[in-house]
Amino acid sequence: MKLCEKIAEQMQSIYALRQEFVDAIEDGKKTKDFKPAHKIKDVYEGKYVKTVYKNIHPYINLIFLAVTYLSREGKAHGKKQLSEALNKIEVKGEAVHVPYSLTVGNKTADGPSDIMILPDDLVVDGDLDIWSYSIEKLPSKLKVKGDLNISGTTITEIPKGIEIGGDCKMQKTNIHQLPLNFKIKGDLDIRSTQIAWLPKGLHVGGSVYAQATGIDTIVDIPDDVVIEGDLHVRNKFNNNEALELKNQGIVKGEVYNHYN
Repeated sequence: MKLCEKIAEQMQSIYALRQEFVDAIEDGKKTKDFKPAHKIKDVYEGKYVKTVYKNIHPYINLIFLAVTYLSREGKAHGKKQLSEALNKIEVKGEAVHVPYSLTVGNKTADGPSDIMILPDDLVVDGDLDIWSYSIEKLPSKLKVKGDLNISGTTITEIPKGIEIGGDCKMQKTNIHQLPLNFKIKGDLDIRSTQIAWLPKGLHVGGSVYAQATGIDTIVDIPDDVVIEGDLHVRNKFNNNEALELKNQGIVKGEVYNHYN
């Protein structure tokens, strides 16, 4: 079901409740046991607010997803444009499918993002760039078909089951470990993080950039890790270790030592 249809469906029940409130006021005026209007108003508006929160609040962040897309594309946020963007979002059960790239927050501004939480089971067909300090964790079962960039954010964990079709950039974050069997198709950039070892089962389709991390020796890289591209580390690996990584098939490209 399209997101617009889902929201419209929920709004119908809210409008019906609002009309029920108006009718109750009118009926109350005609009866002898009339209750003060403000009493009826309190009861119905209480229900109204709760219904709005329950039925619409889960979709507020999805509406902002559409807004971030329009901002990224330089499009106006008018009713027509927003409706078109929302109509591209599909909701299947708990899963949310966004068929375009998203930029959450503004990399040139310090203000908080409108989006506080990304929905679980989120699928993004393009890239997902997060520049917001308001988002503290990634959703479970996140699937990004393009690149994922969370560099410089307050995110501290990569959840299990995440899928990334392009590059994964997380430099200058407080992430201290990656999940087991973590697989990405592009490059992995973990520079200036707290990561001190690579996880078992890691498979990187591109290169790994691990300068300014705790990865100092071959011991920090399990023998079932596969890096299809190059490995960039700070100047702690000796030539024998670099050669062993290549001979074992862990690194298919080259091992580069960096002094900074």
